[in-house]
Amino acid sequence: MRKHLTTIILKTFAFSIPISMIGLYMLLDPIDPKKSDLQGLAYGLAIFVILVLSLTSATIYLNLLPRVRNSVGYSFLSFFALPFLSAVLVINSFGEVMGQLAIYSMMVMPFFLLLGFYYWRFSQRRSDSI
Repeated sequence: MRKHLTTIILKTFAFSIPISMIGLYMLLDPIDPKKSDLQGLAYGLAIFVILVLSLTSATIYLNLLPRVRNSVGYSFLSFFALPFLSAVLVINSFGEVMGQLAIYSMMVMPFFLLLGFYYWRFSQRRSDSI
């Protein structure tokens, strides 16, 4: 079970970074390097935000406890509560750096969509074993 939970965190981290990078590349206008020193800021912030979300998603190890694993609410909170709060805090702290909510959503949405997919698979696996 511990190996499965570790795999969820690592896969979510590994797949959300390239998806966010591709999304940011398509979303951002090409910036002339002569006009801006901050050309790669959005990409660096995206990697930082995904790293923070991945570290805070370590609460999914609470699913090793039977009380959390057998409760749908506790299991859902162990997957999403701390990453969601950290995403809100990071977005608030970087509020004036980028200035657009679409950029932030492109940073965090792939992570949460992948984590939601893995939560759904985890809950299906849990319901099959009950």
